[in-house]
Amino acid sequence: MTKIRPHHLLCMHAFIGKGYSESFTIKMGSIIEKIRSEKKLKIVFHSDDICAACPHQEDNKACKSENSTLLLDKNVISKFEIQEREYSTAEISLFMRKLTKEDFAHICSTCSWYSSGICEKKIFTSLFGTM
Repeated sequence: MTKIRPHHLLCMHAFIGKGYSESFTIKMGSIIEKIRSEKKLKIVFHSDDICAACPHQEDNKACKSENSTLLLDKNVISKFEIQEREYSTAEISLFMRKLTKEDFAHICSTCSWYSSGICEKKIFTSLFGTM
């Protein structure tokens, strides 16, 4: 089963085929497709399957930006009250539909991708059909 850390739930919804590198982008796309076909995932509170392809991941499985990554996870855990366990994609969709623009700003404002505006536009267009 695919393992996903909390803040990657938002990243997956924001994904538009761009990423840190070509290998990362390919891996992210394949993980999203696998979750769509399996219709389930496991939330983990540590490095996940997406982290494995990230250039910020160090050899010992530590993240070069671990403090900011943990803050992103903490904000998602708090907002959606999620636990470290298996979830169906239907359950994840229910969480995501509760997301407001204010929540998004609070959760993601420390992320390096936030200022691009790409994530906010993609998430709110795909979830609600509007920006």
